[in-house]
Amino acid sequence: MGRNNIKFASRREVDIPYSKLAGVNLDYVLQDLLVDINNAPDDPGFNECQAQLHAHIKAYEKQVRTNKFFHNDVFASRSHHDSFFKTLEMVYSKKRILVSIDIEAYEFSHDIVTEIGLSIYDPRSHYCENGFQGSGKIKKVHIIIKENMKYRNGQYVRDNQDNFLGGPSYILSIREAAMVMQLLVNYYFPEDLEFTKCGAFGVSLVGHDVGGDIKWLMSLGVRFPKYITEHNGSPNNHFILDTQKLWKYTFGDRYSSLWKILNFFEVPNGYLHNGGNDALFTLILLMVITDPAIRSYKNFDKMNQYFLPDDVAFCLNNNKTPKPNPSVTSSYTSNAIHVYSNEEYAKTLARYVDISIVSATNIKENIKIDSVGKTIKAIFEDY
Repeated sequence: MGRNNIKFASRREVDIPYSKLAGVNLDYVLQDLLVDINNAPDDPGFNECQAQLHAHIKAYEKQVRTNKFFHNDVFASRSHHDSFFKTLEMVYSKKRILVSIDIEAYEFSHDIVTEIGLSIYDPRSHYCENGFQGSGKIKKVHIIIKENMKYRNGQYVRDNQDNFLGGPSYILSIREAAMVMQLLVNYYFPEDLEFTKCGAFGVSLVGHDVGGDIKWLMSLGVRFPKYITEHNGSPNNHFILDTQKLWKYTFGDRYSSLWKILNFFEVPNGYLHNGGNDALFTLILLMVITDPAIRSYKNFDKMNQYFLPDDVAFCLNNNKTPKPNPSVTSSYTSNAIHVYSNEEYAKTLARYVDISIVSATNIKENIKIDSVGKTIKAIFEDY
């Protein structure tokens, strides 16, 4: 949930002592948990798999360059073209650690943060003999702000705070949540890039209109390095990957809600407007929208904001999935039934998401944990 035009009543300037938090020595807690992410796995198959994915990108780029029927506006601008294919190269070829965030706020006072969602994808932890695994290994974290639990949405924004699909929710105070998020930022996005703990892979911050989410976290006292805050919105800033901007390259400002885009790509989804769920589905959407096979099947690069097939325009305007797919996924229920019209497309999409992710069982098993230490372990322990 991100809105760039939000004006906050005030901004807390909090000096975050990373080493200690509520009596917990973070250095000690993290000593055996932090993953060594400076190097790729010592497996020749890893590089071979990356090389194959790189070849897919190059073949797709050649197709786009030479096919006069590709009308996508992004390719009319050389800078957008280069930036777009660099994004595809980083995400699809598994050369980037992806940290997805989503912030939920109270609908009647947007400076009141109620939830923080976080999903982390490290391709080196997802590699197996058969290639890269899908969404099952993504780290999923949902934080509820203790002081603001009395502020519940429901009139204009769906209230799904209790419906996290990814496991337990963690209840933290504003200060505890800010410290945990600052620890995350310091680890993945250090001030001095020479000392990044992520080696040659690098890390990108992911979100759907992520600029608003960054502002919300800053309002809690979280500090970001300048290469995040000063260059947000630049097409050449690959430290930030915004799924809304990737969509707008094709369709402009229309149909840019997370729900509509997920339905367009037939991604099973449920219980949106829960911070943890939105962060997860935004991360999945990024991987889907940068897959050449999916883009080709959807004719995504033959459309633009001036030329839109009638059935696609109708479905997007009415929150439906384009024909011939008769899916009935919903942002509000978990009883999603998804029927794909094309078996090959379904197999391609299964690389990133499984229909079981929106199972009602995930909701029934959801519990709330009031523990800073367990929250930190959920973020930093090995996969």
